Amino acid sequence: MLDRLDKSSWLMAVASLAADRSSCPRNRRGALLAKDFYILSVGYSGSPKGLPHCTDEGVGCLIKKDVASGIERCVRVVHAEVNALINAVAIGTSVGTKGSTLFVTNFPCMSCAKFIINAGVREIHYLGPVTDSEAEGILKEAGILLTEEKLKI
Repeated sequence: MLDRLDKSSWLMAVASLAADRSSCPRNRRGALLAKDFYILSVGYSGSPKGLPHCTDEGVGCLIKKDVASGIERCVRVVHAEVNALINAVAIGTSVGTKGSTLFVTNFPCMSCAKFIINAGVREIHYLGPVTDSEAEGILKEAGILLTEEKLKI
């Protein structure tokens, strides 16, 4: 019998591969949005389309301290989860994002969690661990199923 990945593991592997396209040296993440195991869109962390990347010569990361958390973050980067959601809209997916599943290489932050909830995502598979307990709380409160995965490739 042929040894092959199950569908969830395969989709997580594709999300992980998307992270290799990231242009953010501090936040190399990948995300994949799927519905019934069909890929709707893929995203990775990087600067907004058409703008210089943090990795471009002379640009660098635009670091600011988040007032609420006290954590220093690059404010230039668009997170992989948001890019996957935006890409689904930009290409005009006919099935929409409601009821979809998000595969992401890192647990979403609070900002991404709010976008995920409003997009109607019903399930998130992530490579652990949970790094934002407030985001975890709001995602659970919204009824989103959270599943920690291990990369199997």
